[in-house]
Amino acid sequence: MAIQDSYAALPGAPHDPAFTFIQEPNTGMFLESPGVLAWVVRGLVTFRMRAGDVPPDFFNPYTALTGFGVYNVKNYGALGNGSANDTSAIQATLDVIATGGTIFFPGPGTYMINAPLRYRSNQVWHFGAGAKLKLMNTSVASLITTDLGVTATGMLQPFTLTVSNVVFFDMEIDGNKDNNPTTNAGDGLDIFTGTNITLFNPYIHDVSRDGISIGHTSASIFIYGARCLDNGLSGVNGGNGIAITKASNVCITDFNCSGNGLHGIDLEGNAGDPADGILNIRISNGRADNNDRVSTGSAGITCYATVNANIRDVSVTNVRAFNNYRGFALYGSSTNISYDVRFVACTAYRNDREGFYSNSCEQISFTNCVATENGQELANTYSGFRIHRVHQRLIGCVANDGQATSTQNYGFEEVTNSNHNVFIGCFATGNDGGAYNRIGAASIWVNAVDPFYISNGFNVGGGTTITKHFSGTTALVLGTINAQTVATADITVTGAEPGDQVYATPTSGTPGANLVWSATMTASNTATVRVANCTSGNIVTTNRTWRADAWRH
Repeated sequence: MAIQDSYAALPGAPHDPAFTFIQEPNTGMFLESPGVLAWVVRGLVTFRMRAGDVPPDFFNPYTALTGFGVYNVKNYGALGNGSANDTSAIQATLDVIATGGTIFFPGPGTYMINAPLRYRSNQVWHFGAGAKLKLMNTSVASLITTDLGVTATGMLQPFTLTVSNVVFFDMEIDGNKDNNPTTNAGDGLDIFTGTNITLFNPYIHDVSRDGISIGHTSASIFIYGARCLDNGLSGVNGGNGIAITKASNVCITDFNCSGNGLHGIDLEGNAGDPADGILNIRISNGRADNNDRVSTGSAGITCYATVNANIRDVSVTNVRAFNNYRGFALYGSSTNISYDVRFVACTAYRNDREGFYSNSCEQISFTNCVATENGQELANTYSGFRIHRVHQRLIGCVANDGQATSTQNYGFEEVTNSNHNVFIGCFATGNDGGAYNRIGAASIWVNAVDPFYISNGFNVGGGTTITKHFSGTTALVLGTINAQTVATADITVTGAEPGDQVYATPTSGTPGANLVWSATMTASNTATVRVANCTSGNIVTTNRTWRADAWRH
């Protein structure tokens, strides 16, 4: 079958002969033009998204949809009327496509179930507009199964522990938690030892435990556009929007994990898991807010290394954490470590305790991150950035507090037994306890107002050398920034290039209270400043002269 013919066979594929497709041989992606738009091919289906959102290592080669049909659950007895028990009818549909195919839930309709549904390899689950699965009252105990050799508790569970090539489109799961009390059951979707699993626009809410649970050596999981909201009950062992316990090559992008009982996204292995049980995780472009409604100790994003089970190679990019117990939290100990975890352009705003919290961790980096007005629980106690242990790097980060009564303690704080950390180009203002708390004798602090020049670059302990520093100033007029929006403006930084680390801040004063900002090099000689209004009201800004500093490694 020719590529163009194969594309015509796929649901939603374009039929316009004017389209020109280029298949990238290593990823299986078809590009309309290189680097612009992609039809991402994953198992049995395609969907369109920005090419830049697609990590190349998460996709298998192209597979055509030859020989598989679409099966409507209503043709097998499902009613979707919000009262009838549709479990048997849906499972009968799934049995028809035991070797592969598409199960379709027409909408609008609420399909009630009282037992777990089992998905198999090579299946596509497609939900029409307004279609959802809902757990019947007092049914959560029936979700607990052990026949696979592991305990599963989800409304959707794998048929075996080797399920692969499964896609869920526009799936909504309603766990009906108010009518399903439990202490250890009631996930939305369980992915156990699964590979090549894709979720596109899932909406999972009000389940008693975790919205999505990924574990038991799962790999190559892609979640796009997830909304995991208001999951978790008091006292339950779980309550996360998304929980990852043992997995590799996981990508979560364009998400909203908010209002959950514990964490928005939780990376936390089980005691006894092998080292690096959580590996190569990419989290980007999302929000994790208000994740403290049931249990204290919650955070927007959490990395929690358990006994002898490390967490490694994790990146969190362009994520906001607002009104959680902590914004972003990393935990370890002498025997288990979260390391090689990278936070880029993340914002922690008005969380109860620290904005960014690192405890017993190593090789953590924070680049262009912002902590604003955290410590809401108790003033002058919790800092914007709190760092513990060694080999952590903060570059171009900002910690500010513009409240009439400041709550954020230090902007940047090293605690006891910390050393060999690097703070470069970090700026703090308005914090109740002061800008910096320096502990490590061998840590390096070069703040935003200490100019320096080293002709051959700056190197600490054989690490990455900083070879160039560039700067520029521009008067910026931002005008009125509407509620929950971002204003952008450019600063010329001659000599700097995309990829250079950059921070920007007014040379004096602030553009206005309750604003947060960060900067990136968007083109040669051009730094783009993003100023965010996280409040519910419009803010009229004050014109200021801004300075941008760029660093090259």
